[in-house]
Amino acid sequence: MSEVSGILEAGEASGTARALAARQRGSAWQYWIVMLVFALVCGVLGVAVAPRLGVVDPVDGFTPGVMVGVLAYALVARRLAVFGMRRTLASRGIATAFPLRLEATDAALVYDLGDIRQTAQWRSVTEIVRVRDYWIVIAQATPFFAPRRFFADIAAERRFVAGVLAHMTPEARERSAGAADFARFE
Repeated sequence: MSEVSGILEAGEASGTARALAARQRGSAWQYWIVMLVFALVCGVLGVAVAPRLGVVDPVDGFTPGVMVGVLAYALVARRLAVFGMRRTLASRGIATAFPLRLEATDAALVYDLGDIRQTAQWRSVTEIVRVRDYWIVIAQATPFFAPRRFFADIAAERRFVAGVLAHMTPEARERSAGAADFARFE
């Protein structure tokens, strides 16, 4: 049997996130190059369009064009990163889709993702929040994701959120005011 133990401080391992992300989605330099290309292409377009907009010096169109290019990149960057991650994982023969099951039992929150099972005792659950299209149950700074699309309807979603809230400590429920408001409307 192999074992290792100790105390892990919240956020301690977050510095390794960049290395992990690079391993999963590829090196960040690719994304920087794409951003520079977006910026330069839009900067050149700004120079070309500037005289048509009445700007005396076409070069004055470069800076606004670059800003538009960076903004355009920001709008597609997340999709590029997800695409890159899936491509990198698939090229290494690693699956990119996993069955997910999040269950609120009387004893604990159980999170099954593919062949991985995580269990969080209710005393470790600090809050439940909705972020975009996900409910996220946080236990000791670890997020457990429940996509809203998994629920058959809003009533099922409310029942799930209410079930999680019912097991949480009073302090955790206070931190989850938005979830509590959502669950009340059934």
